[in-house]
Amino acid sequence: MADRIRINRLNATAYVANYTVPAVKPTGCNEVTGANAVNDLVCWRMKVYDALPPNSTANITSAGDLYSITLGWTDRENTTRTIGYTFQP
Repeated sequence: MADRIRINRLNATAYVANYTVPAVKPTGCNEVTGANAVNDLVCWRMKVYDALPPNSTANITSAGDLYSITLGWTDRENTTRTIGYTFQP
């Protein structure tokens, strides 16, 4: 997702979003579409759905010229895990 934001850096603020993984897989991704925040987010949400359990979180935030992507989930041992990546588009 960081690469998609960098490709479309002029519209980086359009990627800021909070997402909770649903029980049903989202649809609507068009992998052929060029840099488009709406489509990029749909495709990303589908990939997050495939990687994390329901009720996990996937958030993109911004603070000035820095953006952060943070994923949060509860593992099989019922331990809350998070991972984050901060970058400049």
